[in-house]
Amino acid sequence: MYISFFKLSFVGLILHATFSCSTPIPRAPIPKASNTNSSLERSIHYSKKLYTLENNQFKRYFLKHRINHVRESNHGFAYRILSENKHQKQPQIGSQVTLYGTVTTLKGDTLDRYTADHPLIFKIDKEDQIIGLHEGVKLMTKSSVYEFYFLSYHAFGFHGNNKTIKPLTPLIYNLKLITFK
Repeated sequence: MYISFFKLSFVGLILHATFSCSTPIPRAPIPKASNTNSSLERSIHYSKKLYTLENNQFKRYFLKHRINHVRESNHGFAYRILSENKHQKQPQIGSQVTLYGTVTTLKGDTLDRYTADHPLIFKIDKEDQIIGLHEGVKLMTKSSVYEFYFLSYHAFGFHGNNKTIKPLTPLIYNLKLITFK
């Protein structure tokens, strides 16, 4: 009887191991309640609100200064042509451009001035400048003068330039394209 108990236990253990082992079934995911305050949704909401606010600031600026004929670029900034030489070529990606002009805020504060002694020189899409400026300069021709209106996300964005330009500052660039090569 003592041997039959061990035999029976051993046979039971073998049967249990054989029939109880099956393919593992993955645990079902725990459904999560929809969270309408996710950080992504808050960020999208904040960005839309900021975009609307800055667009309205520019609209008020245009009305106050009686600025007409403002064009919208395909890249999300506005501009107007103050003078243009239509029979000239436009700079392309990689062109080194030389510009004179000013950078101001909507309040009229001059942040930078580019002159013959201190021109703005950079290679289009190859050097560090604000996003909108690269696209804007591609629209210009030699000796043309444009005024660009950049929302903060096309300028220095959430950080400013850690010097004279505060975070979330829309900018106005009034520029003359002197040369490009």
